[in-house]
This record gives sequence, structure tokens and C-alpha cells, in this order.
Amino acid sequence: MNSRRYVTFGCVLAAVILAGHSLAEHPAKPAVPPAPAAPTEAEMRARIEQTLKAQEARVEALANEFFSADEDLERQVDGIVNHLASMKDSYDSKTKITVDKQKLIEGLATSIKQYKNERRQVQDELRRPERYRADTEDLKRHEEFVDEKITKRVDQIMKLVDSLEQHQDFARYRRTHRYDGRGYVRPGTIHKNEAYKHNKQQSQRGDKVRGDVFDGLQKEIKALETRNRLLQSQVGSTRDPEQKDELNRQITGNNKRIAALQADALKATMPPSGGGQKVGSYKSAQNIEKLLGDAVNAVVADRRELDKLKAQLGREIDRLNRLQKQAAVVEQRLGAAPAPVTP
Repeated sequence: MNSRRYVTFGCVLAAVILAGHSLAEHPAKPAVPPAPAAPTEAEMRARIEQTLKAQEARVEALANEFFSADEDLERQVDGIVNHLASMKDSYDSKTKITVDKQKLIEGLATSIKQYKNERRQVQDELRRPERYRADTEDLKRHEEFVDEKITKRVDQIMKLVDSLEQHQDFARYRRTHRYDGRGYVRPGTIHKNEAYKHNKQQSQRGDKVRGDVFDGLQKEIKALETRNRLLQSQVGSTRDPEQKDELNRQITGNNKRIAALQADALKATMPPSGGGQKVGSYKSAQNIEKLLGDAVNAVVADRRELDKLKAQLGREIDRLNRLQKQAAVVEQRLGAAPAPVTP
């Protein structure tokens, strides 16, 4: 037998076996799938439209939720104001109802300050929309909404002011009389007139409240006049016609607010109607104070939730504005792209 032949055959066989083991340990890589085709113009437009519609629906749903909650809150505040304005103190309740009115007026004034700060921010964005990248029409609607709130709070304050007790001409002292056995009237003792004392307490506190309201209105009028002088100087210094128009629009709005506040300040100096039902006892006045406190706390809690909802709505509106601008850029690019060449 030829030993070289067997050696050669054995080497070939070993090579084949080793090759099999190598293939088993390192299997062939799978074929790479082809890259997905780029979306067509129709598909891109459909995706953009779907995204915009979804965001618009979300904004609309949040807006409906916000305005519904806001209306509920306003009904609560109106209910508190109307209920308290329909009452006044008696001898037994002393000045408790008047104090409650004073506290409520202070709370409404605090609400006005919050809305004023919000309006100032909105007006700043209106003067420089390119800086804040905000939609001008949305900002104007926001400004109108805030102005309505301020006007409503001022009206509620004036309603409470008009329900305060006014000064009445009671005699400071009164004399009691007695009858003798023969039917003659004899002079009795002189007493302090409780009606005079009660009315003095009420009218003094009412005058203080009215004075505070009048001072607050005058302060707001002066602030608006100062604001208008600043805006007028900006009108003279700017060359941008759109910014000039916006500044003039704000000046006109401030002038209207000044006229309304001047009318309210005049009302604050006039004698109030002092109408309303007297509270029967001091205990009743205490119960009213507790119920009023609970109602105000509920309003404060609801206002916090409303502020959170408003902030969320603002974020969603900003996102919608960004999406609309992005969609406009994409549409512009698609319109400018050359048509594909047909083979």
C-alpha cells in the first residue's frame, strides 16, 4: 500500500472535519434588510396634520376644563359677596358683619394685585412677541380675560362698600319717663342712647373701609397715569410701526380703566345705601363668620387648582404654536423641493 496516499487522504479528511467545526462555531451572518423607504410628501403631510389635530384637541379640552372651573369659581365668589352684602350688624352683633366685609374687601383687593401682575407680564410679551415667541392674538385674548377679572373684582368691592352702614342722626342721650298715679308724665333718668352708640361704631368703621378703598383706587389711577407716561415715551423712541401701534393700544386701554376707576372713586365718597337684613345675635354673626371663612378657604383652594390648570394650558398652547411653526417650515420646504424626475 502507498503510505503517502493514505497520509494525503487523512489530511484531506481532517481538513474537511475541522472546516465543519469552524462553520458550526461561526455561522454565516444574516443578510442586512434594506433601509426603509423615505416617506412621501403625502405621508409627511398626513403625519403633520395628525399631530396638529391631536394637539389642537388637547388644547381645546384643557381650555373647556379651565373656563368651566373658572365660571364655578366666579359663582362661588359672587355668592359670598352677595350674601354678605345683604346683611348688616344689629346691636347684638356689634361690628362683626362689618369686619367680615372689610376682610372680604381686602381679599378681593389682593386678587386684583395678582391679576395686575399677570396683565403686566402679558403686556410686556405683547410689546416684544419675538422675544417670547408667543402668538399675538392669544396674548390679546389673555389680556382681555385678565381685564374682565379686574373689573369684576372692583365691582364686587364697590357692592360691599355700598352695603356698609351710614351715619344717622340719633340723639346721643335719651330720657326715660314715668307716669304717676294721676296720669301725669314725670321726667325720668337720662341714659346713653344705644342706637347712637351702635351707629357711631358702624359708621366709623364703614368710613375707614370706604377711605381705604378710595385710597386704593386713587393709587391705581396714579399708577396707570405713570404707566401711560412711560408708554408715551416709548412711542416716541421706537421706529417699529407694529410696536408703536401696540403701545398706543395699551395707552388707550389704560385711559379707559382710569375713567372707570375715577367713577368708582366717586362712588366711594358718596353715602352708602346701608341696606340689608340685620343679624339677630352675636352667635349668629359668629356662625356667619365661620361659614364665610370656610367658603373663602374653598375658593382659595379652587384658585390654586385653577392656576395649575392655567399653567398647563399655557404650556400646551406654546407647544401647539411651536408645532404650527414647524409645520409651516416643513410645508415650505416641500413646496420648494423639485419634483421627482420620471424615467
